[in-house]
Amino acid sequence: MSDPIVFAFSTDPDPVAAVAELAARFSPCVPDLILFFCSPGYDLDALGDALAGTFAGTVVGCTSAGQIGPDGFAPGGICAMALCGGAVRATAHLVQPLSECHLQAVQIAGRVHRQAELGDKNVRRFGLLLCDGLSMCEERLAAALYQALGAIPVVGGSAGDDMAYVRTGVYCGGRFLSDAAVFLACDTTMPFVAFKLQHFVPTATKLVVTQTSLGDRTIRELNGMPAAEAYAAAVGVDCEALDAHLFARRPLLLRFGDDYFVRAIRKVNPDASFTCFGAVETGAVVTLGEAIDPIATVEQAFERIRADIGEPQAILAFDSVLRRLELEAGGLLARMNALFGAHRVLGFSTYGEQFNGQHVNQTLCGLALGQPA
Repeated sequence: MSDPIVFAFSTDPDPVAAVAELAARFSPCVPDLILFFCSPGYDLDALGDALAGTFAGTVVGCTSAGQIGPDGFAPGGICAMALCGGAVRATAHLVQPLSECHLQAVQIAGRVHRQAELGDKNVRRFGLLLCDGLSMCEERLAAALYQALGAIPVVGGSAGDDMAYVRTGVYCGGRFLSDAAVFLACDTTMPFVAFKLQHFVPTATKLVVTQTSLGDRTIRELNGMPAAEAYAAAVGVDCEALDAHLFARRPLLLRFGDDYFVRAIRKVNPDASFTCFGAVETGAVVTLGEAIDPIATVEQAFERIRADIGEPQAILAFDSVLRRLELEAGGLLARMNALFGAHRVLGFSTYGEQFNGQHVNQTLCGLALGQPA
């Protein structure tokens, strides 16, 4: 009997050859569902045609800011996971345009609930979400889907383009699309657990968000000062020292209840404002975060997964690109690669992550699938 979950990875720059390599690796498994994540450097039209012409089952994926393959982080190529033998039954739902995501979320939830009423009562359900990472619609989409779906756990990631911030794409129905998301409604008899982790703790330094522009996720002022100036003063550096690596180590944290959520800074604008990976409202109080050991937090999370479902067959990972930058800067990438490889992790570096009804930043969100009963 073939494995119900098979990984494949190709670095071939030719899209037709890369897809052929994936198909050869999957054989003799006939995939019911393929999830893939690819470099934006491919000719996406040709890659889409090759995928549609090669695989008969449901195929969904997106462009990325880096792949997480069988050996950990990889800067190029395409990685994929095939689910075979009825291990997971999935239905893909396209959301487009994203400006109308609330109505579409309600319609999708209605279809999912009707299917559940007619289907096997012994299965468990989860949702996977892939979204255009430049749409700035993830907050509304994640909240609308989770509210409409009810108790179904949802995890996902925002597509990337290797930090060019020009165009990201999700793949559904044989082609790559922008201003779109794809939601996978999944049924399975396998045990699974959805998880979210981050490696930051709050410091005593707090800043008041005094001016924002929610439509483009811009923080204009902190403490009544240009955002970059106030942040630089809080961190203790000059504005000229602000870069992606510093933002990855010292993010802003926003408190909801007893939990803190990262609101990661994407870039400094010419007017000293910040563009963020998630929205922050005027009047919010943000806390400067401080990193703790990123390796230890992942090890502890994987220990909890084993305690919940036993040794996982696969862990699908939506991992913020800022986490990878921090690992690179700290010389920790090889250790994380070994940890991911040992636990059968596959996924991609994202522009944001979704966990249930929240759009989050600088986290590792994922879904672990256990052994069949």
